[in-house]
Amino acid sequence: MLFFAGLVFEVIPLVLLIFYADKITDKLKLSEKFETEEFDLGGIDTSGIVKIGCFIVGAYLIVSSASDLLYQLFSLFKQEVGARYDIYDEDRYVHTPTIVVETLNIIIGYLLITNYDRVAKFLNKPKKADVEL
Repeated sequence: MLFFAGLVFEVIPLVLLIFYADKITDKLKLSEKFETEEFDLGGIDTSGIVKIGCFIVGAYLIVSSASDLLYQLFSLFKQEVGARYDIYDEDRYVHTPTIVVETLNIIIGYLLITNYDRVAKFLNKPKKADVEL
């Protein structure tokens, strides 16, 4: 049942947005009153956009992984205590790879937030064709 809920709320809208983008923009009349293909972001250069993106992605990684990590660690603690006192709760299964993955997600998110400037410089390197010798 949860699979179908994920399918309905995530996959189907994504497919609609990808394959029917032209029909959606025509229906909502989003392409009217635009004379050029380009738009100004208020003087923000590409480096600033990449910095904002790094911050948003890092924050998302931390927020989305923190609750699952805390739940898994609590379940691990409960399982260890239950094993000590011969109480076993079958509903609390600890999946160790999940703990590792969620911890790595939090570390990567933290590094993206604290080093967004370095990441922006790395991603905005001038191409060899752009550099004149």
